[in-house]
Amino acid sequence: MKSILKTLKFSFVLLYLVLGVFTSSASHYMGGEISWECMPNGNYRFFLKLYRECSGITFSNTEILKVSNHPSLGTLTLKLIERKDISPVCNNAYPNIVCDSSATTANTGAVELWTYSTDSVYPNGVVLNGVPPLQGWVFIHTSCCRNPCTNIQNSSNFDWFLRAVMYSYNGQNANQCFDNSPIFAEKPMTAVCSGYPITFNSNVSDPDMDSLAFDWAQPLDGISTPISSYSTGYNFQNPFPDTSINPLNIPAVINHITGDVSLTSFTNGAFVNVIKVTSYKCGIKISEVFRETQLVILSCVANAEPMLTLIDSNGTHFSNYVDTVNVGASIYFKVIASDSGLLPNGTNQTITLNAFSKEFGQGFVNPSGCAKPPCAMLSIPVPLIGMEDVTTEFNWQTDCSHLLSATQCNNLEYQSYRFVFAASDDYCPVPAVSSLNVTIVVRSVPVLKSPSFDSIKVNHANGDVSLFWTPPIDSANTFDSYHIYYSPSLVGIYTPLDSSFNYFQNSYLHIGGAATVYNSGYYFLKTRSGCSKAIFSKSSDTLFFNYSGINETQRDEISLSLFPNPAHGSTKISFIWNKNFNNIEVEIYDVSGSKIRNIIVNSGIIDIDLTGIKPGAYLICVKEEKNLLARKILLVY
Repeated sequence: MKSILKTLKFSFVLLYLVLGVFTSSASHYMGGEISWECMPNGNYRFFLKLYRECSGITFSNTEILKVSNHPSLGTLTLKLIERKDISPVCNNAYPNIVCDSSATTANTGAVELWTYSTDSVYPNGVVLNGVPPLQGWVFIHTSCCRNPCTNIQNSSNFDWFLRAVMYSYNGQNANQCFDNSPIFAEKPMTAVCSGYPITFNSNVSDPDMDSLAFDWAQPLDGISTPISSYSTGYNFQNPFPDTSINPLNIPAVINHITGDVSLTSFTNGAFVNVIKVTSYKCGIKISEVFRETQLVILSCVANAEPMLTLIDSNGTHFSNYVDTVNVGASIYFKVIASDSGLLPNGTNQTITLNAFSKEFGQGFVNPSGCAKPPCAMLSIPVPLIGMEDVTTEFNWQTDCSHLLSATQCNNLEYQSYRFVFAASDDYCPVPAVSSLNVTIVVRSVPVLKSPSFDSIKVNHANGDVSLFWTPPIDSANTFDSYHIYYSPSLVGIYTPLDSSFNYFQNSYLHIGGAATVYNSGYYFLKTRSGCSKAIFSKSSDTLFFNYSGINETQRDEISLSLFPNPAHGSTKISFIWNKNFNNIEVEIYDVSGSKIRNIIVNSGIIDIDLTGIKPGAYLICVKEEKNLLARKILLVY
């Protein structure tokens, strides 16, 4: 080993190197991932991210992706577009872990990100023609050699093997591009302190709003060669130290829905782990992407992670937040990150609060600029930096756009959205980090009911027919239009008469509707609504006029309703009239015109016993002496 002590720059690194088991090495691979996105012209842009151990050799400016199972495309060439130090950043009053010439020892947390793209090699994008087979098209990056680590024996003897898989979707040709892969938006955590609860999240999002599932996966040495030579107590589904290594450890678990990984380790070391993200488009598996990383757990002086708390408008505190709301709801809560820890010199630590989601607006304060406006906003944009505690407020007004899937699956019942909040302090050499997931499920409300058809009036002088109704309640603002249907007979074909896109309209004038060769007219209404603005309600009650045998006299403010309708066994009749209920009768006629019931009315609501009445359509007439007040059709089943 080189004279490490001469090259160390700060006491924290000295401490864990003296106590640790790692030696310097020429290997350099710390993990990586492969992803792709659709270009405007329908072709593909591929990305490769590699995580380099800063004590090892550097990568090349050009890297190759192998393509397995594709009939004609064997390789893709990618060029370096960014090289970035992603080592932990702590208070600048103390030495930081950095990726420079001082990083001469493996597994200290000094890691560099190298990002590659197909852009400069394929300026018009990559064309993928054909349908992926059952096993998918596999995009691969592999080379030698792995970094030394704790949970895999002789890991330096194995190659690394990154992969991502594109599957068939209903046999659709992949040319043109219609699906983006999931994206790891947050850089990987490279180092943490032992002895404390750890929660980290890669903040994976899908541009198409596909459903995502998270799980552990095996690291590979080749396409069909999983690495199985794990150290005792470890395997790919248990990549971090558990109680068999130290009874104080809390084994790592992965949340299969959110991707959160949580653990507590009193065992130091470097641990290879692979997270698989599977995306489902309309319930069909369409891609898998894998992130492989190597997390270093170090001995640090006592330092607890920041605490994240949510407080809703009722003052209720949450340590996690999952809520299902009706479309049109407004969501509000405070986000508080707090940390009472001190730096080694006794001063307060500085907290940084961040937030991640494709649903945040531009700059976190604008209702536009996200995938589906109106966007979520924060009262104070992040990153938000302060001492002891920092606070911002989350606001999101949902509407129908949040039920429309980018995949056009037309699932207008619900859509799920995830927001990740992360807080870190500035403790050296490794800041403590915590994260919190907010899941909001926006669900559809039932489509609007039909208008309540109140009454019908005929002007005998000119034959005009006036229809009156009460609009349905529209709390979610999904109204599109009213539609009026007409037929000259009860059982005849009903044709659209007219429509109205004014929610507040409550009447309609059918000019000359009674001045036809027919002696009767039948009407019902429907409402078109919903987030698609295309779903029709059931028909309203049918109202009609009939000149045969009954004197029509116009009455004011007559409202007649039947509930239930259709009915079985019984129904209620209610009507409102601005005069006293004197000599009011309810008559029931069958389709032949025969009167089968006659009821004397002494109140505005009466119960009708339907026992013995056969299923079918019946005419309900409310009369004062021989003058007709109102009519409706009752359906009995």
